[in-house]
Amino acid sequence: MNLNSFCFIISMVLSYAVFSQDISPGWNDYKTHSQLTWKDFIGNKPELYPDSSAAEVDMNLDFKWGYQTEGIEIQFLYEVYALQNPFASWVDPRHKRDDVLAHEQLHFDITELHARILRKRLSEFDYINTRNLRRQVNRMYEQVKITWKSMEKEYDKETNHGILTEQQSLWVEKVALLLEKYSQFKS
Repeated sequence: MNLNSFCFIISMVLSYAVFSQDISPGWNDYKTHSQLTWKDFIGNKPELYPDSSAAEVDMNLDFKWGYQTEGIEIQFLYEVYALQNPFASWVDPRHKRDDVLAHEQLHFDITELHARILRKRLSEFDYINTRNLRRQVNRMYEQVKITWKSMEKEYDKETNHGILTEQQSLWVEKVALLLEKYSQFKS
């Protein structure tokens, strides 16, 4: 077996291993479950949260990548998911209201927005002319995660966790426009 054949077999095994994994069991993928309901909040409120905290949605921006070769052709493969974990998402039963759910829903929408931004950046990525593919891809992922977390904090700060209804409405519009802007990159 020559080196090219060996590299091909290794890359096929790696790409299969990366893409044969399912989404974390029990998590909701935005693609198939984009609208949250109170049934998606089955976790217990942590004791460290103040009594005034109403709810929290637990999300993740999950990312898998690899490559495969066919002859001399190299194909860069990736999957990006906006996920919600119902077992770590919680609601104080005293605050189960539509406005609270709408606030948490927008957190999930912001996660999907950043999944789309990452898909766009990956689709434009020149992986052929990259010296250290792993470092560059991971850096791109980390940069998007930083902007995602920053936007999450800004959203909570400007809306006072959804209490400021006018600001909440402005954020709903803002995120809807951004989701539309990146609509070609939905999963």
